Amino acid sequence: MVNAHFGKLRLKSLQILLLAEELGSLREVAGAVSTSQPAVTQALQELEKLFGQVLLDRDHSGVSLTDAGRLVANHARVVLGEVSNAARAVKDKRSVPILRLGTLPFLMFDLVPATLRRLTEGQSLLRLQVHESNVQGLRERLIAGQDDLILTRLSASALDVNEFDAFRIHKLGTAKVTLFVGERHPLYTKACQGKTIEPALLMGCEWVLPPPDSQLCQHVNELMVSLGMAPPVPMVQAASLNSILMMVSATHAVSAAPLSAVQRMGGLLHLVPLRLRNVKTQSTDTVALYHQRQEGNPALHLFMNALKQESVIN
Repeated sequence: MVNAHFGKLRLKSLQILLLAEELGSLREVAGAVSTSQPAVTQALQELEKLFGQVLLDRDHSGVSLTDAGRLVANHARVVLGEVSNAARAVKDKRSVPILRLGTLPFLMFDLVPATLRRLTEGQSLLRLQVHESNVQGLRERLIAGQDDLILTRLSASALDVNEFDAFRIHKLGTAKVTLFVGERHPLYTKACQGKTIEPALLMGCEWVLPPPDSQLCQHVNELMVSLGMAPPVPMVQAASLNSILMMVSATHAVSAAPLSAVQRMGGLLHLVPLRLRNVKTQSTDTVALYHQRQEGNPALHLFMNALKQESVIN
């Protein structure tokens, strides 16, 4: 049941709270919303009264959010995002539902196009707005209400314990991770013949890797350490999976990527996965994740029905 006191809650006050978190200055917040600083202060005080908590710490350097303030801000992003969605839906004269989809880049090689094909074959009308990012970036967009649904890896960083109960998780399959090389690499011919590679042959290789905080880069570092070698210092660091595949194809470097992406692009770019002797292929669960408030979203239901019919990810 909704607390009657929250009938006094104004959306502009929530916007002011988010701006206070971003800007750290009530004077700058006042300028951003074209109002006076006393009006900004009053709006924040009203929020604190409604929630019964101190939401901001104030000192000579500016303002910052308390733990309670950050909690309210997280929910405020979702509320304002949903209001924006409603406004766009009302203005959109077409009846075709829109789904804002966030996804890991490698799923654009297989799962997302296959799901879209199934939708079109079934004559389901749906428009997609697709955003690609890493696990952390997708999590932030989902929490902020910028995406309706994300396709991501199930990991500790996907959601924290305080957020878990508010979201729905559907396991899609298992994604295998592999090292791979292009035709310019000395190991290419042996790998094409299906031969296992001695891990020691990786010593001295050049690498193309994603950023250090990515799961793929961490996978490579952990693998090399487990083999008694130092984590590689990349010749090239690139955030885009497409860029990594292209650069490995054009050089003598090694990299890591989901096996499905290497297999899909292997023939076109002359890439081949490496089978290391006595090293098991690592796998991670891939999931669809959405907030419980999206359960009435017709676009989400259309997409999820098609998604569940697709085969398990390789």
